[in-house]
Amino acid sequence: MEERKTALNKIVYLFELDSVRSSQAEIERAQEALYDEIVLNGNIVVLTMNQISDSLGFLAAVNNDKTTKHILDLFEAGVLRTSSYRKDNVLISTPSQYLQMHIEDYLNKKEKKFFFSGWYIDPEDTDLIRAILDALKNNDPGKIDLYRQRSTTDIKSWSSKVIPYALEDIETFVRMILKMNGDTLSGNPPRDQGIYRNMMGFLKLFSDIWSYDRTIKVRNVIDQGTVDRALAQIDLLRVRLEEIEQQNNRSKWYEEIRGLADEKGQDTEVLKMAEAIIDLCYNYACENSIWNVSRHYDPEDTWSFYEDFMNRLVPYWKEGETGTHRFLIDEGNPYYSGTKELPRWTNTAEIVKSAHKPQERGELDKSHPVADGRKKGGLEELRHNNHVNVKLPGLGRQYEDNLQKESLKWQGRILLAAGKKFIHILLYIIVFFVIDKMEPPNILLNRWYLEILFKTILFGIFTSTLSYLLKVPDLIDLLHQMGILILFFIHFRKTIGIRNRTAYCYIRNERRKDMKQSLKDYMNLIYEMPEEFKNNGNCMKIEKDPNILEKYSQEKNIDLGVVYKSPYHLMVVDLVTDDDGKSYYTYERLLPAVKKGAVVAVPVWDGKYVLLKQYRHALRDFQYAFPRGYGEPDIEPKENVKKEVKEETGADVKDQFELGTVIADSGVSGQKVSVYKCFITEPVRKEGYEGIVELELFSLDELLEKAGKGEINDGYTLAALSLMSAKTGSQ
Repeated sequence: MEERKTALNKIVYLFELDSVRSSQAEIERAQEALYDEIVLNGNIVVLTMNQISDSLGFLAAVNNDKTTKHILDLFEAGVLRTSSYRKDNVLISTPSQYLQMHIEDYLNKKEKKFFFSGWYIDPEDTDLIRAILDALKNNDPGKIDLYRQRSTTDIKSWSSKVIPYALEDIETFVRMILKMNGDTLSGNPPRDQGIYRNMMGFLKLFSDIWSYDRTIKVRNVIDQGTVDRALAQIDLLRVRLEEIEQQNNRSKWYEEIRGLADEKGQDTEVLKMAEAIIDLCYNYACENSIWNVSRHYDPEDTWSFYEDFMNRLVPYWKEGETGTHRFLIDEGNPYYSGTKELPRWTNTAEIVKSAHKPQERGELDKSHPVADGRKKGGLEELRHNNHVNVKLPGLGRQYEDNLQKESLKWQGRILLAAGKKFIHILLYIIVFFVIDKMEPPNILLNRWYLEILFKTILFGIFTSTLSYLLKVPDLIDLLHQMGILILFFIHFRKTIGIRNRTAYCYIRNERRKDMKQSLKDYMNLIYEMPEEFKNNGNCMKIEKDPNILEKYSQEKNIDLGVVYKSPYHLMVVDLVTDDDGKSYYTYERLLPAVKKGAVVAVPVWDGKYVLLKQYRHALRDFQYAFPRGYGEPDIEPKENVKKEVKEETGADVKDQFELGTVIADSGVSGQKVSVYKCFITEPVRKEGYEGIVELELFSLDELLEKAGKGEINDGYTLAALSLMSAKTGSQ
């Protein structure tokens, strides 16, 4: 089924709601971000389970008597959702399930530390923790109230760290979680764990880009040496955490980093930077785990990710310098006691329900392969059929795509909703005037009070019928709702509408949207295959500065970068400087689409070498050659040998060993191809397959004789013969 396309309703993850952002300023900013995305931008915010339980930015809204109901209304409206995920093949689909799992693990000593840092609970107070667990299991928040009543008489069961209003907040939170259990709109489908990058994946991506070239670093904003040393420290800690398989556990990273901070002689600035980088990588992984999420970068554009990362790291680091964020502190969070007026949630659910279409507010496509992998066409079936290259849905789109257009559309929807309500009000007014002009029965004449009573009853009957038939609220509610929408629209226009959290830019704008696609692909390739672009002194130095590349391309009217790509090759045009570095010229070359795994097989059967007589398109003629094949994703060279031999000779490989590697034409291609001598079963004629017209058997002497006569002129085959001749011991 084709993924539904909607004008608005981007699914958004908020970094501002991270549980470690716990200062009063950060809590207030998180509330504003939540309000902006849902109300001002018309989007859907998906919270991870950790954010639901630990984010003070979220909990401050839940635990506020004035906003609790409205936050729950937003969940019911489908514009606030929780992200489902799988753990050990078990689907964790509700916050209640998530909380129960971690509380039980803590009580059973599987987790040493109480998991929920946003709760004001003494970890030693197991009575309260069990009361919360019982409340969740039995769908009875009264269990917490019983604990509170018992604690007033039994001082031993009272936690010295729990204050009465915190207990009330815990009970309020549990009530909300229990109400969400039956709400189908509040859940977001899980993404399959095998198709997205985890925390260490993002760390490696950032580290690789940062270290590849000094020309793309932040200038005059962050000390580059601090980042270099932080990444070096992270690399040391990563090895230690990989040994205990905890490299994707942020809490373990915190323990290691903060343990170092307690040691004398440690550079705390470096450790703070390490923590900041880990925090961002963790949040990117959380965002990437959400089905259909919209990111502020293009997942297929490495540079786009780097820009977004740096545009988050710089302000995050500055907040640490000003004290807005506190690095290197324990995860326990202070209770929010701010006095700043937080966003008005009172009428947000009404605005959302009025402006969004019903199917957009929460309907999940249950036949979607990612939404339900069990169904036909789901992920399990895709894997079972080995469709490894299938493009899976649920990957979302870039946040900034059509942003201004969609903002105007959202404003239009709000006005349209207000207009519809105005029309309904007009209908009520027309009914009122029609009834007012009606003559009452004779029996009511000359009795004004009876006439008013009659018309009032009649108006009530007509308006109730109209409300039932048109599915609209009564007149008073309509007036109230229209007023809300109009006031909101006025406020919306004053705020200029569009909230783009990546509007700031702290790194040089080296990638413009109007840059040619060939150069965009080229820049990505530099990061993905850095070894293909390494420079050795000033000898034929490759220019990597995007500004210079774009300027040269425009001035000379020459296409630079990746000018063609297929599943097998990339045609690249480099801009190269001469030895003195004063002038440029272009150089074309072919790069393999898959870096490793290309092979030449030298098959032997019954003491004879198997040679293919094959029609080659590039030559437009026949040629003798050994079987060979391009590298393929996730296939090792030895497995590729077996595959190519089977496809081209019909035989199975019984044994094989590597002779070496060859580069057929380094003037055009730098691809290294592994040569394997293999012993096979009886070959089968494969006439017509890939231009093969004959399989012929030759002794080594016969092969060398044909090569000497020029009857064998394939570069890979000649190179393989040379390797065999050189390694006489292996023949």
